[in-house]
Amino acid sequence: MWQNRGSHAEAKDLHIGIRATTDANKDQQARYKAGLPNLIHTNCLDWDFYLDGELIASITIADMLMGIQPRPA
Repeated sequence: MWQNRGSHAEAKDLHIGIRATTDANKDQQARYKAGLPNLIHTNCLDWDFYLDGELIASITIADMLMGIQPRPA
């Protein structure tokens, strides 16, 4: 359950994958997950929701295929 302890969001550019991060982005994501109790990590296509560093929900709302293509579901 999403707890009211303050929420934080980290938004990356559309072309940066949030689930297969590398180098500085990977280190930054690890720091944020460790230090922020409620975290939303997104590139505006993929959305990951963390509670106390654990992934609790994940959704992809669109794909980048010759432009942004929404996922109807």
